[in-house]
Amino acid sequence: MLAKYFLIGLRNFRRNKLYIIINILGLGIAIACCIAGYFNWKFKENWDSNHKNAANIFRVEFMAESQGNVERYGVSPMPLGEQLKISEAGAASIVRYFPSNTTVRIGSELFNTDMAYADSAFFDMFSFELIDGSFSNFKDKSKIFISRDLAQKYFNSVHVIGKKVTQISNNQKKIFTVGGVFEQQPLNSSFSFSAITLFPNVSDFSNGLNISTTDWGAWNTTFLKINNPKQVSVIQRQLQQYVQPQNWSQNNIKVKDYYLENFKGMAQRSMQEPIVKWQQLRYGIPQQAIIVPNVTAFLLLLLACFNFTNTSIAISSRRFKEIGVRKVMGANKSQLIFQFMGENLLLCFFALIAGLIFAEFLIPAYNSLWPFLKLSLNYAGNLEFMFFLTGLLIVTALIAGSYPAIYITNFAPVSILKNKIRLGSTNWFTRILLGLTFTISLLAIIFAMAFYNNARYQKDFDLGYATTGITSVHLKEAKDFQIFKNIAETNPEIQLVAGTKDHITQSITNHSVSYESIKKQVDVMDVGENYCEALKIEIVSGRGFQQGSETDFKESVLVTEEFVKRFGWKDNVIGKRITINDSIRYNIVGVLKNIYTHSLYEPVSPVLLKYARPEQYREIIVTAELKNAEKVNTFLKSEWKKNFPDKIYDSQSIEVVKESSNRVNNNGVKIVGCLGFIAILMSVTGLYTLVSLNIIKKTQEVGIRKVLGASEFDIARIINLEFFLILACAAFFGSFIGYRLVDNVLGSLWKHYWSMEFGTVALCVLTMIAIASFILVYKTLKVSSLNPVKTLRSE
Repeated sequence: MLAKYFLIGLRNFRRNKLYIIINILGLGIAIACCIAGYFNWKFKENWDSNHKNAANIFRVEFMAESQGNVERYGVSPMPLGEQLKISEAGAASIVRYFPSNTTVRIGSELFNTDMAYADSAFFDMFSFELIDGSFSNFKDKSKIFISRDLAQKYFNSVHVIGKKVTQISNNQKKIFTVGGVFEQQPLNSSFSFSAITLFPNVSDFSNGLNISTTDWGAWNTTFLKINNPKQVSVIQRQLQQYVQPQNWSQNNIKVKDYYLENFKGMAQRSMQEPIVKWQQLRYGIPQQAIIVPNVTAFLLLLLACFNFTNTSIAISSRRFKEIGVRKVMGANKSQLIFQFMGENLLLCFFALIAGLIFAEFLIPAYNSLWPFLKLSLNYAGNLEFMFFLTGLLIVTALIAGSYPAIYITNFAPVSILKNKIRLGSTNWFTRILLGLTFTISLLAIIFAMAFYNNARYQKDFDLGYATTGITSVHLKEAKDFQIFKNIAETNPEIQLVAGTKDHITQSITNHSVSYESIKKQVDVMDVGENYCEALKIEIVSGRGFQQGSETDFKESVLVTEEFVKRFGWKDNVIGKRITINDSIRYNIVGVLKNIYTHSLYEPVSPVLLKYARPEQYREIIVTAELKNAEKVNTFLKSEWKKNFPDKIYDSQSIEVVKESSNRVNNNGVKIVGCLGFIAILMSVTGLYTLVSLNIIKKTQEVGIRKVLGASEFDIARIINLEFFLILACAAFFGSFIGYRLVDNVLGSLWKHYWSMEFGTVALCVLTMIAIASFILVYKTLKVSSLNPVKTLRSE
């Protein structure tokens, strides 16, 4: 019996092969998107899953209150870990962790690498795969562990135990011996370092930051391994005794209370509001990066299923006589439904195979869009993925094929064989499905246009400073500033050279600022000579810093318009005296245009600029015309190597401030635009199928009307009126939903974004209608050009 069902289904496939191939390809593309969405979700779910003790590891975090808002911080004071060890808090082990970027020499190669410092129990607490060496070597302060990638790149081998690695900072050198080579952690791991050594080394070398492990004002990450869950609440209570020691030493951030955050799932929870600040580990993936692609893939699958359902219903009338005869011969409804569902399941299986093939190309393309993402198709031994594919196949077959199978087997055989059943190409159900497909397609077009317009808007958004033509070079020592400044000024293509301690793309601190009874948290930057001029920061009122002025060094500050707004000042602010961290008083000498220190992801912050002395400089800022920026950077790199052979050239372009938002926007345009194209293609093919079958059923009617003198307009109206009504409904609902939804989606990503405009929605609607109208007009002209004699000959 199954063989007969298969042969009957095969004959049906041959008769309607064009429509069926279109459906298989459409379903295949949608299934490929669902597979990519599954691995995208799995990438998030597997975050830190390689650490077998994750459920028993906790990070010490604290809460602070700022301007009435509770904020979370993922760090703790440096001495806290040692104090917990002394007090025997009840943890099985305690590990302090501090990441930094440092300069390292291996052989003749000088390079920057991510260096971490941790206590000796680090590798006992966390799971790392050791390729060479022994974890016991990590108890030795003179040993360093490096990643496979680092060993392979600079030693051309992973067997490098005993090799020498030299760390360089502030003209000081320390020689480490390689004690182990570990496998680099995956991208969905909280750790990203390429080298690690014992924590006490942080006092000697931390990229020139002069960090003391006994300073309650310095931060690191503290991990506790707690085997007994009941001890968690006990240790949390013990931690509160360290609130006051920290607050006495660190006036700008007031700790409200300490708490323990479980390492399992911590990376994702760190992204939840309020987002954890000052985290020294990798953040997880934003929830939007999981929800949006997966919801889009599901909508695309629904669209493909609707298209499949429409086509199945439209071509089902060709099988009425088959159904009638089989019912007369004794076949019951359940047998017919089983046959039709089997055929649909077979088609969905072919679509699944096509989807797996498409996924081989789709996932690498998706990976290339995001530097923090690496999805990999893993079939072998992946039982969960096999269950997912099986469920996806069954769900697709049920959504796409259940209604047609039940609907066309529901008619009585007498009515079928007497030709009393006249199933057209459309009914109310198929009209609704077609309307939904065009609604989804219109939404995709609207979102693609929204991301495109938002990209243009944010690209031209005034951040309050120049975002092109500026290069910053990190100074290992402040004394290098004057030397390199003199060299840079010899290049005629360099317009201006400035020095600074803090730079917008590098370091901004948050401090408590008070005026009379008002106290606010503000972003504070220590900037040097010509900094405002180099970044073209506009002074709204007052003056800038006077070069070399001792008064400005000691007691003058510049503030932004948002700073003035937060303090509610309506009168002249020049000359007002403010206090930073309840200790040092400054005079406001100038007001600056707003500076967006956190790009466009957060609201504009109040900013205060202090005047830094040359001995504090950590960055040299060089400006040039955009067309000369690359050439200037090449010149600076060459001169740096000549004058500072033991110091690596570490530069950054100012364009990095918009890099993240530009990437999200551009990738949003690519992803949503591609999905929009696929969606509109599916909608058009579904429309083409229904119109074609509708015309087949009305060919004789068209012939009669032409004989009776009907015009082409009348024929077009008869054939296409219902489809234009469907398009009109889809345009109304799609544009309404899209208009309301765009602001919510963009607002969840950015605080400053492009707002949807009516004209953009109208353009998207016209685009969809134009594409659909082309299909309708094409098919109408084709049928109206037929000779009525040929269409009526059979009558």
